[in-house]
Amino acid sequence: MTSSKIYFAFVVLLCLDHFQNVQSFTTKSITNKNLFILNVKGLAKPKFNKSTNKWDKPAGYDEEETYGPVGSLLRQGPGPFITRLSNADEYEQAVLKYMASEGVSRLEAQGNMDAYFNNAADWAYQKMEEKKGAPKVDYNKIKTKDVALSAIWGLFITPLLLRIVLIIATTGNWDVSLSDVANFSQ
Repeated sequence: MTSSKIYFAFVVLLCLDHFQNVQSFTTKSITNKNLFILNVKGLAKPKFNKSTNKWDKPAGYDEEETYGPVGSLLRQGPGPFITRLSNADEYEQAVLKYMASEGVSRLEAQGNMDAYFNNAADWAYQKMEEKKGAPKVDYNKIKTKDVALSAIWGLFITPLLLRIVLIIATTGNWDVSLSDVANFSQ
C-alpha cells in the first residue's frame, strides 16, 4: 500500500470517527430551541480592537461551542476545510465579524462562513433571497446523503478515474478496457 493510500484511508477514518460527535453536538444545539436562544442572547458580541485591527472574542466565549475543520469538510466540502487549515486566523476573524454584525451564535456564524468560503457568490445570493423573504438556510446541518456521496466519490470513483488516466498516460493508448483497469501488474 502506498503512502498516499494510507494517508487517504487515515483521513477517511478520522472523518468518520469525528462525524458522529459533530453531528450529535450540532443537532442538540440547533434543535433545542431554548439552548440555542440562550446561546445567542446570552453572549456579548465580539468587539473590534482598533489597536490590533482584529476582532476580539467576547466575554463568556465558549470554545466548546464550535466544530473543527472536519466539521467544515463534512458540511461544506474542501474549500472551508483548506481555509481553516491554511489560514486559521482569517477564518476565525470572519466568524467573529459575522457574529458581531449579525448577532448570531458561534455555530451559526461558522456555518455561514463555511458556506461563504465554499462558494461566496451562492452564499451572497442566498442571503439576498432571505432578506426578500426566502426561508433561512441552516448551514450547520450535516446532510448524510451528501457525505455518503462524497465518500463514494472519494473512495471509488476518483481512484478509478485516476487509474484510467494513468493507463492512458503510460501506454499512450486510449483503448482502455475493464481488464486493463483491474490489472495492477502493469
